[in-house]
Amino acid sequence: LGAENRYTINAGFPDDETTEHTVTLSNLEPDTTYHFQTRSQGRLGPVAISEDSTFTTLKLTPEIVDVKFREITEGTATLVWETNLPTKNILAYTNAQTGEEEKVEDQSFLKNHEVSLKNLTSATSYSVRIQSIDEEGNSSFSQYLPFSTNISTEPPKIFQLRISTALIPDRVETVQTIISWKTDKPSSSRVLFGEGSSKKLGQNTPLDPTLSRDHIIITTLLKPGTVYQIQAESSD
Repeated sequence: LGAENRYTINAGFPDDETTEHTVTLSNLEPDTTYHFQTRSQGRLGPVAISEDSTFTTLKLTPEIVDVKFREITEGTATLVWETNLPTKNILAYTNAQTGEEEKVEDQSFLKNHEVSLKNLTSATSYSVRIQSIDEEGNSSFSQYLPFSTNISTEPPKIFQLRISTALIPDRVETVQTIISWKTDKPSSSRVLFGEGSSKKLGQNTPLDPTLSRDHIIITTLLKPGTVYQIQAESSD
């Protein structure tokens, strides 16, 4: 192109008379090479014109904006946010009590995002940070966002109850009984039991106050060759 046709935009302050000149060029495209030339004219004489030069604007990087918690329950937290570019995402969240960190990956390259953190512990403080990655591998991180799950008003649910017994060698009339089960949230462990087929449970094992989802009680309180009613008990 000819010198006059190469430049399609004029910017500056032609009416200002100064020896130091600064011009800001706005609304440029990212990752684009531009030609430019500077021109100055005093009150007298011809226009001073520089040689043609070039510069290249930077590439866009992901920007994470408008992060919100859409919903927090006793076991889940749902976040929504936006990015200026299509990105996939990695959410790293940490249990403030245990220090344990887990990650959730969202492989969808979108600008509007919604991700749920699941299997959280109720009434527990967490922090989460979002990493957004564009299609060229550029990353941006959000701040650490603290949140707390809600307190559950429902009792734990007990499932997968198993019972096994075995005679203890060299110990006459002694049986070892193993009772195990799972709960849907961290809770304590205790077993209630009673002889016969009635539902009267007059004995129990000592309470294990450790809050866990996996429970196991080992006891020698049950007599061999005896029918028992057994009930697992867990409290959150």
